Amino acid sequence: VLPTNPEESWQVYSSAQDSEGRCICTVVAPQQTMCSRDARTKQLRQLLEKVQNMSQSIEVLDRRTQRDLAVCGEDGEPDEGTGVQVQAGGGEP
Repeated sequence: VLPTNPEESWQVYSSAQDSEGRCICTVVAPQQTMCSRDARTKQLRQLLEKVQNMSQSIEVLDRRTQRDLAVCGEDGEPDEGTGVQVQAGGGEP
């Protein structure tokens, strides 16, 4: 049975954004007053913790990816100063 105004019975617990600030994931759950004595509340809280951990992991991976992409220049080659050296083959070291 849905409440007469569904927007009032749900709350946003977590959301994740991509590097451009677009929302890619939003987690909503019943407001605590709706099911504070419900047996499923514990399961919802555990799920919330897992989703929040996953959201944090996604954000960390996104930052790492952006950092790694910044290391490479637009031509796909490492930028100067990265410590990467490329030598042409055929000569002696």
